Amino acid sequence: MEYKICLVLATALCLGSVCPQKGSRPPYACQCLMEVHEREGCESSFVGITAEQCTANGCCFDASVPDVPWCFKPSGERVSLNYARKMIPPQERKDCGFQGISRKRCKRIGCCFDLRASGAPTCFYPPVNDASRHCVMDRSARLECGYPGITAEECQAKGCCFSSYVVSTRWCFHPLSDTVSARICGMTPKRRVQCGTPGISADECMEKGCCYEHHQYARTVPWCFKPYEKQGNYSYKNYFQQIFCLDLALLISYGVLKVPDRGKQAAMEQKKFWLLVMVLFLGFSSLANGFSLKPSSEECQVQPSTRMNCGYPYISAQECYNRGCCFDSSIVGVIWCFFPDHSECFI
Repeated sequence: MEYKICLVLATALCLGSVCPQKGSRPPYACQCLMEVHEREGCESSFVGITAEQCTANGCCFDASVPDVPWCFKPSGERVSLNYARKMIPPQERKDCGFQGISRKRCKRIGCCFDLRASGAPTCFYPPVNDASRHCVMDRSARLECGYPGITAEECQAKGCCFSSYVVSTRWCFHPLSDTVSARICGMTPKRRVQCGTPGISADECMEKGCCYEHHQYARTVPWCFKPYEKQGNYSYKNYFQQIFCLDLALLISYGVLKVPDRGKQAAMEQKKFWLLVMVLFLGFSSLANGFSLKPSSEECQVQPSTRMNCGYPYISAQECYNRGCCFDSSIVGVIWCFFPDHSECFI
């Protein structure tokens, strides 16, 4: 009996610690952060190793810095988080995911999770070098730039971004552009609006200008969904409409225009009034097609908790204004580039 017990214990020890374990999952992005000169190459690494081969052995892969190991041992979550805290001040953290995201989900989408955050995003993008600044985006907004199995060298030679930290998404993808608006995909799953037909492929979805995330939150949450700017949350025409409403109200208040009183004003006066209204509307509508203006301070008086994201990680104030949006970095832990407040006008 004692012999059998010893045999069982020995087997358990072998399986748990001595015997090699296969099928280890790739490490998360926030398990691989460290100074580049501290990287220790994986034992299984070799010249020309691919990201798939490297991460299949539980190692980190990062080809963004030359002359250092690209396939290296992970530093661990605690060390990586301390490194992220050191490199990114709390007020400069870029929110990742959505409000209420879990620690497990945050790590799975390639971000860091910090419960000690006070007034700063709990789930945030890990630090990157300047060369990779245009590669920081929600993974559901990644536009394919390569093909399955493309190497990091081939991808970067095409001027594209390469990141293998998030499974089941595009590893080689187009960077953000200073001239083309980024797809704003980071939203709570329950707010997603279906884009395309059920079963649409990732490529078909992205070609429609939509976001794609292959993850089943719930049966009612679509994988292919519309970004913010596709949901009618903001357009330059709405902005000029508000200017039109304001100017119209001023003209009426100063007596330049008089609202015709039904039953007392003649039909001709009514026609003149609405003709002037139409001229104003058409004039501002034509402007809306050719210009983008910085919103007024009144339009940017939006409660931090209700701000709608209008930018992307590391967007500058000028880039935000070029989109016709508001920028306010005075409050830590909230969206800095956000849509202005619009209201309808009634006569």
